[in-house]
Amino acid sequence: MAKKQNDRDISNKYIVVSENEEWLQRPISQKFCDEDFLRIVLFYVLHSPCKKSSYSRVNLEDYGWKNPWHKEKFKEIIDGKANFNEKSFRFTSAHKDFKTLWIETEKPDNFYDEISEEFAVFSHAGESNPHLDMLHHIRNSLAHGRFTVKKHNKEFYIFMEDVREVYNQLAVNARIVLKKKTLLNWIDIFECKSEEAKKLCQD
Repeated sequence: MAKKQNDRDISNKYIVVSENEEWLQRPISQKFCDEDFLRIVLFYVLHSPCKKSSYSRVNLEDYGWKNPWHKEKFKEIIDGKANFNEKSFRFTSAHKDFKTLWIETEKPDNFYDEISEEFAVFSHAGESNPHLDMLHHIRNSLAHGRFTVKKHNKEFYIFMEDVREVYNQLAVNARIVLKKKTLLNWIDIFECKSEEAKKLCQD
């Protein structure tokens, strides 16, 4: 007798998780949920620059940029705010390869219990470049409540996970840890408000 789709074992190819895991139920500090968090939600969820995720999308060009993702300096500024390097910013074009990519990082599946560095490990999300794919996953995580928050050395860290359905099961396609401050700094860059962004925006 053939197995039903939701009975198929996909754990050899994917990291399979549940809808209501314990770490997602942890209370988030009221001090985190301030005006800055509202700004984060408005930008990354409602007005995300991603083409595939929001009906109220705002193009970066609307802030004055001209093809920013074609500028290496622009991406360097974004990466620099999170101290990204080839080990902490990892991307795969195929969702089926995410599990291998994650294992290569040597990070634990309970990544939300460790605070070490900011990182982004993720697969293609249908956007035009990896950085927009990352923003797409951030948008999904915040919009769907698949994140938690911890404070460490006076900094709020946001632990985010994105998933997609595979044979009626949830398979991870992104795990991202960023400081609240980093997300805010990125908004200042995207909206062309920081000094370094203003200089580059005019080129």
